[in-house]
Amino acid sequence: SGKVVDIKVEDITTCIDTFYITDYSFIAVNKDGTEEEVFMTASMINETDLNKLVNTGSHEVTLNYKGVTKQFTITLEERKAISMVANPSKLSVYVQEFKYEMITLEVKFNDNTTEEFELSRDFLSNADIVALGKAGTYDITVEFEDGVEVVNGYLLFFSFSSRPKRTNWLIVGMVLSCFLPVIYTK
Repeated sequence: SGKVVDIKVEDITTCIDTFYITDYSFIAVNKDGTEEEVFMTASMINETDLNKLVNTGSHEVTLNYKGVTKQFTITLEERKAISMVANPSKLSVYVQEFKYEMITLEVKFNDNTTEEFELSRDFLSNADIVALGKAGTYDITVEFEDGVEVVNGYLLFFSFSSRPKRTNWLIVGMVLSCFLPVIYTK
């Protein structure tokens, strides 16, 4: 490696609970044009900037490596749900036999963890709860709240009444591509 003439560093957005400066790297550009990946250390950031990184929010930070400095932003967020998937994605049952716990919600958080929850009435509006007790076709919204964050997904419920008397089918499918963006409420 030769004399460093530039630093390429990307802004960081992550969960404050799992943030460690040593998990991140940058590219050092040498005078001869070669590049090398270098992992950050606390000693590359001044004490004032390091002290900012114990609080949530967006922080301008200056990286200093071999006399070359570069400013970038580190955004630290509280843990929050960022997406949700229902499992199974298809389920066929008689309306009378449908139970919420037949469906598991897999919720992914911004700290790269995933947790599973059984579907329950707590995730549905009163109107959707009533709809699930009847044969028919419905768009059902599932809401997962984590603090003030809300992640929405849609469950589609179909029933076929063309079967002979009293045969109502309920087919549950999750539309994975229809997530609404996270809604921030304060």
